[in-house]
Amino acid sequence: MFARRNGSRLKLNETQKNFVIKRACSTNKSSISSLNTSNSSKFFQFEDKTHPEDGKLLDLLSENENLQKSQIYHLQMSSFQIHNDESVQQRYALSDDVNNPQLRRNITYNWHYHHDHQQYLCQDTVSFSFSIKKHGIKEMLRAKMIDWMIEVFGNYPTTTTSQTYFRAVGLLDAFLKKTSMYYYDGDVHLMGISCMFIASKLEDIYHIPLNDIVTRVGHNKFNSLKVKNMEQTILETLQFNVYFPTPLDYLQNLFYKCFSLNDNQTLQNIYETCIYILKMCMHDLHMLNFTPNLLSAAIVGYAVREYIDTKQENKKADNLKLNKQSQDSIVKIAKIDFNTYNECQKQITELINTFKSKYPDLNNLEKFS
Repeated sequence: MFARRNGSRLKLNETQKNFVIKRACSTNKSSISSLNTSNSSKFFQFEDKTHPEDGKLLDLLSENENLQKSQIYHLQMSSFQIHNDESVQQRYALSDDVNNPQLRRNITYNWHYHHDHQQYLCQDTVSFSFSIKKHGIKEMLRAKMIDWMIEVFGNYPTTTTSQTYFRAVGLLDAFLKKTSMYYYDGDVHLMGISCMFIASKLEDIYHIPLNDIVTRVGHNKFNSLKVKNMEQTILETLQFNVYFPTPLDYLQNLFYKCFSLNDNQTLQNIYETCIYILKMCMHDLHMLNFTPNLLSAAIVGYAVREYIDTKQENKKADNLKLNKQSQDSIVKIAKIDFNTYNECQKQITELINTFKSKYPDLNNLEKFS
């Protein structure tokens, strides 16, 4: 479900995007333009369009799905019984038909990769909180750069993926947090371009060429030497430790633990919605104060809760019971404190409800997701 696919990237259709934030905006269209730090900076503009206001995040998921018929609860969270460190997938596989292709695939993954991946996530965690605290960089400018990255990678849809985006954001914050140099607003553009260049080389089979970085992305504001010098500075500052886990890695890991390698379309829709919310959180530095494991768990919990609440065939009492079971299971699987989990979910909800008013000029998440 989460294997890298060259030439593809996750997309939400228009209805799904409307569930995440209320929209009442119209914009104009243009091609890639450079990030500028002045008030007259040119950002990507968008085609005029209006969007209906929708009340719920995952109403789309209730349109053509029947929970029992589609067997979403093949590994449903409401039935999870977590004991010690035994994985849900292994327990299920041992008690079911091992000739089932999906279960055999899960067993193979667990046997060869899952344990090592768990160690990687636990041992190589990098904190991105307070990345600009010691610099003369405004939070809004950082948010503009994070939003601009979405558009830059969005203009390479056949070669880049969501992982490239999260890698670039992580490199930028990790560099700003670790460097001993003092940087200003005017330095963000070059740093962002260089981080995108590094991320593309790390994650993409066919990375964005340096000439494109200089001309198409940077509009010749920086020559190739400046880009390469900043690239070297970033790599040396991070001691070439550039392949640390990104927030997307934690989200994918948690989703696998909850639902295994399940190809159900409803689960895929929930997963893509989680990625959309996670990208939204990257704009807001305060959300990065939470650990990536906690943030991912809260996002999954939010998406699942909204889906359950919008299932029209479910009664309110059943929804409350199923929601409690689901939230309790996510907390157990992620091994986090329930109170901090609830607090993180509250802040996610607030960000979703206020994103358009807090970042009125940042529209790339809507356009390119």
